[in-house]
Amino acid sequence: MATRVLPVLLDSGIERPDQRKFKRKNIDKWCEQNRAKVIRPILCILKAYYLHAESNAISPSRFPDWDDQVRKPLQWLGEPDVTAKFDENLSEDPRVAEQTDFWVAWLKLFAEKWVTVTEIMDVINSENVLDDEVEFKSCIKNMTYEKATAQKVSGLLRRMKGKVLDGLRLEHHESDTKSKKSRPWRVISKDKLGGKGGKGGCFISG
Repeated sequence: MATRVLPVLLDSGIERPDQRKFKRKNIDKWCEQNRAKVIRPILCILKAYYLHAESNAISPSRFPDWDDQVRKPLQWLGEPDVTAKFDENLSEDPRVAEQTDFWVAWLKLFAEKWVTVTEIMDVINSENVLDDEVEFKSCIKNMTYEKATAQKVSGLLRRMKGKVLDGLRLEHHESDTKSKKSRPWRVISKDKLGGKGGKGGCFISG
């Protein structure tokens, strides 16, 4: 959702904003009565942009129609690029931070060694206090919320499959077998992104 929404902070200046009283009792009726007044300036901006704006060389987003109808007209008016806010959303998203920390801890602990979920669970259930293991177990605990199990770890990986975070990507290995549980996973580091994978990374099989 980080690249689909723009957070807005409304500060009412009072302790209990839910108890505020408003002059307009029927906001639906007001919107209907003032619809033209609201829409007319927006349409004027769009028409002026389409008639007078030169080609815009900004990099397209995932939503080209939105680029043409919202993002580029706003930038033509002198407003900052809205997509910059999406980067802020990602940097402040706790789920992204959790996943990134998990992958970093994974690589620090296992390096390029292939590991199974059983071996992962051995680490989680061990009483070792090595820094890398403590960090890895802490990440697992934060992301599973309750006691980690092999099933939860496998489900966690499936939800993160294919994502790229801070130059790290989790991929599901192709396999000739019908059982999805036997297919391994790997985290690819920054210097291997964009290639065919090759050697390296860490693998987990469920």
